[in-house]
Amino acid sequence: MYVFAIIFTQSAVDYMADTEEWDPALDGFWGGLEASMLTLFKSISGGLSWHEVLSPLADISRGLVWLFCGYIFFTYFAVLNVVTGVFCNSAIENAANDPEVVVQSLVARKKEYMKKVTDLFKHLDTEDAGSITLEELETFMSDETLRASFAALEIDTDDAWLLFKLLDTNKAHVVDIEEFVWGCTRLRGSATAVDMNALLHDSRWLAKKLSKLTSYVEEQFQKLQSSSCSQ
Repeated sequence: MYVFAIIFTQSAVDYMADTEEWDPALDGFWGGLEASMLTLFKSISGGLSWHEVLSPLADISRGLVWLFCGYIFFTYFAVLNVVTGVFCNSAIENAANDPEVVVQSLVARKKEYMKKVTDLFKHLDTEDAGSITLEELETFMSDETLRASFAALEIDTDDAWLLFKLLDTNKAHVVDIEEFVWGCTRLRGSATAVDMNALLHDSRWLAKKLSKLTSYVEEQFQKLQSSSCSQ
C-alpha cells in the first residue's frame, strides 16, 4: 500500500504543478501521502466508490487507472485471501481442540461406521433371516467386492473361520445383526493400548487361577499318596 500511495501521490502533485490547476478531488484523494494511503484503504474496505477515486487519476493517465486496478486485484486475491485463510485455519484448529466438538465428532463417526456395518450385514443376509452362518460367510469371502467392503471397514478377512468365531460371541453357530455390528466395531483396525492391557490383565488372571489349581491338585495328589502308603 505504501509503494502504491507514493506513486499516486507523486503523479497527482506533478500533474497539478505542471497544469497549474488545483483539482479538489485529485488533491483530496491523492494530494498527500497520508491522503493516498487513506484512499487506498477505503477502496479495499468499501469506504469509497472505485469510480469516485479513479476519475481524478483518469485525467492524469490511463496507466494510473490500470495500476489502481492492479492494486485492488493484488490486495483482494493475494493479501486478503491469505489473511482470511490464516483466521479460518486458526478457527478450525481451535474447534478441533474443543473437547465438546471432539466428542461430537467421535460420536458422529461411530454412528456412521455402525450404519455402514449394518448395511453390509443386510447385504450379506440375502434370505432376510436376521443372521448369517459360517458357510454363508465363507461363500461371501470369495467375492472380492465384499472383501473390499470389509477392508474399507478396517476388518481383516484373511481367515473367515476366525472372523466368524470372534463375531459369534454366544457360540450359537450363527451371527445375528447385533453381534455382527458390535463385533465389527470391536475388531476394527489394529489393537490399541487398551486392548493389549486388557489381554495382559486377562492373561495374568488366568495364570493365577491356573497356578492355584495346580497347587490344589498337587496337594490333593500328595494326600492321596500319603493315604495309600499308610494303608
